[in-house]
Amino acid sequence: QLGIVFLMFTLGLEFSADDMKKVKHVTVPTAIFDTLMMIWLGYTVGTHMLGWGSVESLFLGAALCDSATTLLAKTIEEMRWGDRPFVRYIFGTTIFEDILCVGVIALVTGVASGKGMNLGAVGMSLGGLLVFFTGVLVFGLVFAPRVLNRVALLKDDETLLLTFLGLCFFVSFLAFKLDYSLALGAFLVGIIGATSDVRARLHELAAPLRGMFSAV
Repeated sequence: QLGIVFLMFTLGLEFSADDMKKVKHVTVPTAIFDTLMMIWLGYTVGTHMLGWGSVESLFLGAALCDSATTLLAKTIEEMRWGDRPFVRYIFGTTIFEDILCVGVIALVTGVASGKGMNLGAVGMSLGGLLVFFTGVLVFGLVFAPRVLNRVALLKDDETLLLTFLGLCFFVSFLAFKLDYSLALGAFLVGIIGATSDVRARLHELAAPLRGMFSAV
């Protein structure tokens, strides 16, 4: 879990909110298409090849549509492709897929509990995620860069790193308690940190921690 947090928030440091906006015309349709295809594939394989019922097959499709963002990030890091143009499209797509997956899980859970296609549950789940997503970004983009820049004036690397890690673990903990992706919370904090003037310094300080915990 610690490895995921460090990996995803250092990855977020390499992005920015502006980068995500620039690629949304590609990432959003791609994520929707990919999610629908994976659900259809899982349902088809479950019902026609494995002989499962509809509910079990829907859960297989939901499992397939949940992209392994962390493994993808680790692979790209090891291939040293981080500075290639296509990488921002890949991560923009996977992050949006993680958001869609929250709605998919709510949908199939409603089916499994006998409530049918409970669109209300899906709306509540996605609405809650949207509030969390917006709240973290708005609050973070307004206050976090100012706090980090002020702490950086102390010329103390330990204080700067502890301040940023405190923010990172707090948001990741909130995401975890709300049943959202731990990786999503850490990635959002990384994007927030990328808007500060000490972005490069934060990335340098966090790199050894990411290496150690990712190896574990």
